[in-house]
Amino acid sequence: MLDQDSELGSQLEDWFNAEVAPLGHVDEIDKRTINLAGADVYQKKLRDATRAKHYSHFHDDVYGHMADGIATAFGTEGKAQEVSTDLGGVYVGWENHFHAMNAMRLNDGTKSRPGDHFKTNIDNDQVTIDEVLSAEKKAYKERMSHKGIHVDDH
Repeated sequence: MLDQDSELGSQLEDWFNAEVAPLGHVDEIDKRTINLAGADVYQKKLRDATRAKHYSHFHDDVYGHMADGIATAFGTEGKAQEVSTDLGGVYVGWENHFHAMNAMRLNDGTKSRPGDHFKTNIDNDQVTIDEVLSAEKKAYKERMSHKGIHVDDH
């Protein structure tokens, strides 16, 4: 799940509040489409970083590898609903809670192992932030164009 307090989370929220919300033409389906476009970019970045730093050759038939278990969930489905009731919210994270806990330990560290901050670095990477925002902006323009609403570039 993307932490709203992270650099990426706060920039996405600022962009939405400044550019999209004032227009008043965004419904839940629009929000989901826009957020999913950004989530897809973020998911790929997180999967790539996880594979690059923490992929092993161990083959687990039951759970698979942590890097292969990263998925998206909407804010109105499953456990993500418990986290937030925001309509249109999209969350990116590990499907398996053991993978999520391992990722947290690898990212944050433990008493005996320093963290490498692979997820935190993705959250705060300006290139990732720009790519996510660009994907969301493109999806927003497509949704508004589909509704017959012209959106200026700025």
